[in-house]
Amino acid sequence: MDWSAHGFPEKCPPEDARAYEGLIYIFVKNDPPIYEDFFTSYDKGRHPNGEQCQRRSISCGINQSYLDSIKNLFPARKGWKKATGKIGYNDGVIKQTGDQLFIIASG
Repeated sequence: MDWSAHGFPEKCPPEDARAYEGLIYIFVKNDPPIYEDFFTSYDKGRHPNGEQCQRRSISCGINQSYLDSIKNLFPARKGWKKATGKIGYNDGVIKQTGDQLFIIASG
């Protein structure tokens, strides 16, 4: 896939990102989720000096227990809901970063 066509910086996604097919879990503000719930830090104009590839990804988990374990770590997300989604091999790639995953979508 030509990632530069989607406005990604050079070497994004990183070479160690991999295709994934299965369920993902993410916090969202709205129930049901809306388009804006999946905006990246880049889309929102946040963290302009942050790592540019991660700014263009969304943070998620591949099991619900991960979201349960971090829910109280982010007071700003109080009241947010857990959403489940399914991604396929053609939707983008994932990369493990610490305890969480970042999804880098194909656009």
